[in-house]
Amino acid sequence: MEQILTILGSVGFNWHVALANFINFLIILFILNKFFFGKLGKVISNRQQVIERGLSQASDAEKALASAEDEKKQIIHEAKKEGHVIVSEAQTQAENLAATIKSDAEKEITLRTEAMNHKEAELKTKVEKEFALRAPSLVATLYAETLKKNLTAEDNNALIASMK
Repeated sequence: MEQILTILGSVGFNWHVALANFINFLIILFILNKFFFGKLGKVISNRQQVIERGLSQASDAEKALASAEDEKKQIIHEAKKEGHVIVSEAQTQAENLAATIKSDAEKEITLRTEAMNHKEAELKTKVEKEFALRAPSLVATLYAETLKKNLTAEDNNALIASMK
């Protein structure tokens, strides 16, 4: 061992200094561990917890997003169903309204047709009365005009025959 110490001494190694340096290293390591590495460990530990919490919250957020997506799809599906029901009800109401309007129109047509038939009958009666009142004078005027003309014997005989 002495040879080793002489060889080391020739290169400038002093074991007393090396021992002192080793003790200084242990003291500095103890101080750093006590004051710096402990706090640094706590900071790292806290940071690790924050990261884990963030990852947990991200996972929860993904689940919430998936749940919201499913809920959105469900709401859209229900809205489509409700839309179909509303359209169906509106179509039924439209058909009922169309039937009512058609029925009312048919009644109106019937009433107007009856009114027109009644007016037509009144007009026909009025025309017949007017004709009955004016016919004798028209016939007399016609005969007078006819008599004013010079009739041939044949025309005269035809006229007499038609009057019988």
